[in-house]
Order: sequence, then structure tokens, then C-alpha cells
Amino acid sequence: MSSCCSPQGIRKSLTLGAFGTAAGSWIKVAGIGQDMFWAAFTGQAVVATSQVFILSVPPKLAAVWFPADKVSSACSIGVFGNQLGIAVGFLLSPLMVKNHPELKDIGSDLAVMYYGVAGITTLCLFLVLLCMYFFRMIDYGATDSYG
Repeated sequence: MSSCCSPQGIRKSLTLGAFGTAAGSWIKVAGIGQDMFWAAFTGQAVVATSQVFILSVPPKLAAVWFPADKVSSACSIGVFGNQLGIAVGFLLSPLMVKNHPELKDIGSDLAVMYYGVAGITTLCLFLVLLCMYFFRMIDYGATDSYG
């Protein structure tokens, strides 16, 4: 467990989580068609599985980067940010996908939402990879107080 709490382990968790979330979002795009529910469901399963890597980052990051008296606050802010993102998703999805009399109109709304989410998660993946590239040479000098 202690190897995943090093800066390299945190990087791997973030990279795997961001990649899985982006890949699952694009798989969901493939499931836009009325007969492609299985693809949308598969994409959602990939996204959900990737959350295991994302949700484990705040406590690891807080333990590695922050002093002992700030770990609790840093961890709670990281977890709150994730929960806030989920809440925004719950608020925006019914605003984006309306109840139309025609199924094709609902499909059009779903397509806009799926493409938007896929674009945002792909941008996040590129930002994560960019940060990993620029911060890979830093010697953190932090002790692993997490595990």
C-alpha cells in the first residue's frame, strides 16, 4: 500500500482514473443510438470503475504534500470538490436532456450531453498528462506519512 502513496503512485492513480473516465465517456458516445444501450451501459461501467482511482487520490495527496496539521483539511477539500462535481452533474443532466414527445429529440439532447462530457473528460486527461510531464522532475522530499 505504501508504494501507491508515493508521488509516483498518486500519478499512476490520477492517470489511470483520468484515462478510464475519458475512455468510458467516449464509449458512451458510441451508445447514443436507440439500439446501442449496451455501449452506453458499458461506457458508464468503465467510468464508474475509473472512479476507484480518482476517489483514492485526496487522502494520498494530502498525506504526501501537506504537513500533519493540515492533512485533514486538505483531504476534506479534495473529497468535497469531487462531491461538488457529482452534484453539478446531477443538476445539469435534467437541464440538458428534456422530455420530448419524439425519441429522436431526446437522443439529440443525449448526444449533446455525451459529447460535452467526453470533451471535458478528454481535456482533463490532457491536463493531467501535462501536469505529470511538467512535475515529473520535482524532488518532493516529502515523507510518506500515509502508509
